[in-house]
Amino acid sequence: MSIKDEILEKTDRGLEVFCFYMPVDFVPKKNFRNPLYDDTRASCNIYFDARCQCYRMKDFGNEAYSGDCFWFAAAMLGLDVRKDFMKVLSRIIHDLQLNIALTQKHEGGVTLVRDVSRENETRQKERASMTEEGRKWFSKVGHPFTREELSYWMRYGIGLNTLRKFNVESLSSFESVSGQGKRYRILSSISEPMFCYVMGDFVKIYRPLSKLRFLYGGRKVKDYVFGFEQLPNKGDIMFITGGEKDVLSLSAHGFNAVCFNSETAQLPGSIIEGLSLRFRHLILLYDTDETGLRESQRQAGCPSMAWSD
Repeated sequence: MSIKDEILEKTDRGLEVFCFYMPVDFVPKKNFRNPLYDDTRASCNIYFDARCQCYRMKDFGNEAYSGDCFWFAAAMLGLDVRKDFMKVLSRIIHDLQLNIALTQKHEGGVTLVRDVSRENETRQKERASMTEEGRKWFSKVGHPFTREELSYWMRYGIGLNTLRKFNVESLSSFESVSGQGKRYRILSSISEPMFCYVMGDFVKIYRPLSKLRFLYGGRKVKDYVFGFEQLPNKGDIMFITGGEKDVLSLSAHGFNAVCFNSETAQLPGSIIEGLSLRFRHLILLYDTDETGLRESQRQAGCPSMAWSD
């Protein structure tokens, strides 16, 4: 088996290569704007080519920007897929951490094709740009909610309309950079689904069945208030609860609710004051565990705040 075929075999016939290097969100078979040029129309898509047995990208507006995952990776890396093919394979194997031995035969024997010093230099430049100006680089690939995922949300009375109302997305993959500047990528599965709360340029990743439940990306929001945009102008009762899922569940059952980044977050006085002018009663509705009870008592002193357990 050739190295090219090995890569296709280990990357879902090239789909994971597209997911890794694609700087915009996409769903297979659905049109999106081509990131390789200033595309004004969404006339590009990723599809499975049964003849080649791999995923390919096709641009209906400009055929010159169509090709397989190796061509696309080369384009994103600034390489020539024909002249630098072995270098493209090397970068894909390295970036996706594939367990493939990359070798090239010469008359004098077998030589490992890998420029470690240049790779390290490139990685350092990438890491520096990923965290500049307080913005944490990320890339996410969404997909339609599956039956199993909707079943999870329905345990709390949360349906698809509520998820859409609050801009909740289901993800197939999420990629970002750690605090140490190391790039990582996480895939969702049936046993470990992955969802995304979107607030402008900021995203909060929620993995309810995983050991690492929360991840973040984008530009940090100074005052994170999930559900604020969905509130009515006026109302009788508004709940301040401990998490996004609680907000979704309360909203699905006809209540107004918001949450801050966590139960231990300090409630911003200006936001509380503004909410107290719009709603007659602000009620803390935190969990009944030790943290929830402690924080309820601590926060209860805020203006116009009633306390509830």
